[in-house]
Amino acid sequence: MKKSTVKAAKTTVPVKKAPAKIVKKPAATPAKRTAAPAVKTPAVKAPALKPSAEKPSSTVITALIDVGFGNALYLRGEGPGLSWDTGLALECVGDNQWTISLPASGKALPHITLTRVDGDQHRYLQADRDSYDGVRAYYYDVNSAKKQEAIAGGGENLKDLRHTYSDQQSALRAARAEFNRLQRGSATLSYTLARGRPDLIPELTYTLQGVKAEIDEIIWYGGNVQHSLSADNGYTMSLDLESKLPEDTVEDLAEENSGAYTGIIAHYRDEKAGKEKSVTAGDQAKPKRLRWLYATERSAKKAVDREMKKLSA
Repeated sequence: MKKSTVKAAKTTVPVKKAPAKIVKKPAATPAKRTAAPAVKTPAVKAPALKPSAEKPSSTVITALIDVGFGNALYLRGEGPGLSWDTGLALECVGDNQWTISLPASGKALPHITLTRVDGDQHRYLQADRDSYDGVRAYYYDVNSAKKQEAIAGGGENLKDLRHTYSDQQSALRAARAEFNRLQRGSATLSYTLARGRPDLIPELTYTLQGVKAEIDEIIWYGGNVQHSLSADNGYTMSLDLESKLPEDTVEDLAEENSGAYTGIIAHYRDEKAGKEKSVTAGDQAKPKRLRWLYATERSAKKAVDREMKKLSA
């Protein structure tokens, strides 16, 4: 009997391969940037402002007169731009109103002396004694980031400027400008002349005599000058004057004004030389500067003695 061998068929079962693991490589960490050390730029001071060239002053004359239809008005006389030989035509700007502008001569302006006889009427105003003694302006210090102050003038009653400035120079400049404006307006005088004078123009300086003691003792600076010509009053004029400051007042204003004054200094106009001179009393290490320019050495000395007594009291 034959043995039969049955071979079992091999069944091939497909084997599923496991999916390959995806390995994520960590992204390269970017190198940290090292901040370069800040370079401090040295503060650069603003250059000093050059004074701008002053514009030449001019005199405007206005005439109120009816010359009749078709006629014109001419001006003759002495002074800058005027001549007795040739008349300058005025421009008609309204009903019975004529005007002309006379240029400055370019020469040194003269000093004018007026007496009580020259004037028809006057109005004198003086600031109160309780007015500001100085002006304070604030600015930010870049290094300390703190609010600082710059003072022009001195005393306890200070006027504060509202604007805060970027640096000390700007703040001090603004304080000085405002302080000088207050000082110029500390005394004002409106003076009407009975007879007009075409030679009087803006920016002249004046000495008055025989009007009033407070008016006579100081030098006045001319602002607005108004000439009037009418059929009723003829040729008249009015002057708007303000007390003049000494020339060195702006440069010598202190930035800080703490402590007491040690002396007094006043300036006056020398009549012969036409220049300013000073009168002092006490120690001049830290003097109190009187704000007006006096007409004579005598009036300046009286003012110095008066203030020295107050200082010593």
